[in-house]
Amino acid sequence: MIPSNQLRVGNYVDCPTKAEKFCEVEKISRYGKSISLTDNPAGRSFGCELTDIEPIPFSEDILVKFGFKKTHHDTMHNVYLRNDIRVVFELKDINHCDIVKERGFFVPIYVQWVHQFQNLLFWLNDEELKLVL
Repeated sequence: MIPSNQLRVGNYVDCPTKAEKFCEVEKISRYGKSISLTDNPAGRSFGCELTDIEPIPFSEDILVKFGFKKTHHDTMHNVYLRNDIRVVFELKDINHCDIVKERGFFVPIYVQWVHQFQNLLFWLNDEELKLVL
């Protein structure tokens, strides 16, 4: 379960009881107990309880699905770029990455779930990340 205060409309989550992975949050109930989702890529809308959803693990494959391109790799790092955001993965700890915005903004962070990454990028860029499936 993901606490409702960690979710925003547009976040991607998994609802294994009703759909495939990558369901997009459409609406969160007033009291944070239920949620409306869109099943991607089917486009079918449905509702479920917040207790039924699960976070999607964050990975380099997900970055590619968000439109990031691998620009560099060596024995310690993989670097991905999209517009003015650079994500540097440490290969020894795949959930630790550095997020660098042009003009010097730097965030070393531990990202475990896709919705966490989406929320951080929205905060940095005021831009909604959309999956390219």
